Amino acid sequence: MKMILPDYKKLCRFKKRRLLSNVKAAVLSRRSMMTGRAIRPQSCLIMRLDHLGDYLLFRNFLPAIRSSVIFKDWHLTLCANIAYKELAEHLDAKHVNDFIWIDVDKAKKRKDSFFRVANLLHQRGYALAVQPNYSRDIYGDLLMQATAAEQRLGVDGDCVNQNASQRAVTDSFYTRLIKVSATPKFEFERNREIVTKFVQQPVQVEMPSLPKPGGDRLFEDGYAVILPGTSSTFKYWPHLSQIVDHIHFHFGFKIVFLGKGKREQRWIADIMKRSACAGLNLCDQTSLLKAADILYKAHIVVGNDSGLIHMAVLLNTPTVCLSAGTHAFRFNSYPEHYGFKVRFVLPPELEMKKGTPAFATYAAQYATGCDVRSIPVESVKLAIEDVLSRG
Repeated sequence: MKMILPDYKKLCRFKKRRLLSNVKAAVLSRRSMMTGRAIRPQSCLIMRLDHLGDYLLFRNFLPAIRSSVIFKDWHLTLCANIAYKELAEHLDAKHVNDFIWIDVDKAKKRKDSFFRVANLLHQRGYALAVQPNYSRDIYGDLLMQATAAEQRLGVDGDCVNQNASQRAVTDSFYTRLIKVSATPKFEFERNREIVTKFVQQPVQVEMPSLPKPGGDRLFEDGYAVILPGTSSTFKYWPHLSQIVDHIHFHFGFKIVFLGKGKREQRWIADIMKRSACAGLNLCDQTSLLKAADILYKAHIVVGNDSGLIHMAVLLNTPTVCLSAGTHAFRFNSYPEHYGFKVRFVLPPELEMKKGTPAFATYAAQYATGCDVRSIPVESVKLAIEDVLSRG
């Protein structure tokens, strides 16, 4: 008996990426999966395939799921992005029974990789699978469908990663969609809303946090960490070399660069070439755990919008993030009562709208941001002064 994805003709018309145009042939004919496998009672798959920053704003809810009345005796499996495997296994292994790690980039580019994952999830025979993402995408939805779990829960969220016609198809992959408020919320508070409805009881988690790393300081003297990396090139602020010089010559801090991948290596090389001070380039030379240690002991962190920026914030290191304002309420507006020493510097046209109905309207639309290059260097310098003054 074959497992058939519903309404595959509509799926094939998505043509959002190369994989989708082959859903019909690959799933229905060549790589069919058998449904005749045993369902494991009280087994739950929790799927998070998004990025490091998203995970950091979700992981504090794992203990709440683990200890909930409904799931305290269940076998919990976290299926997540292999990019943060080391960190999650170090911090959160006690909250789940096991992990499934997916190379998300490879699975999106290669059909064979995608269907190996789909077949693995299918054969595990989960009684329940949940994808607690507010912004679902087609790949996560297809994998949720592939689980063939008796209950498949998703979130009736936004259409950032899929349009309405696509959602009309992928919504049918779930047995139930969790309804949430349309009011813009900071992502941690959105996750609280979703998890509360999932476990069907109040969730007592005050704010996002990370345990403080141990180990020796990288330098005896003070140092600043520069994070040029970001998920999209349109989020890259091109004036970091001026900030590097300002931090070094005005405050006397040594400069450390962190990052990963060829693109970030190029950015760092360009910054170092144009700056007047020497810096230590640790791009591709640290694990996530080591990066956390370096960020925690830094005097200040400055960089573009990235997962490591959120890590620095949660470690309560003074942090300045240069942001295009993408999803401003969701990721660029930590509530004041959290007490973190962070400033998100936005393009001037958004800075002027802060605290006004116009900004609320912008946030409600989850707009894709303005030109990050328009952020003045002086605004960044003032933000650095501000976060350093908070102690």
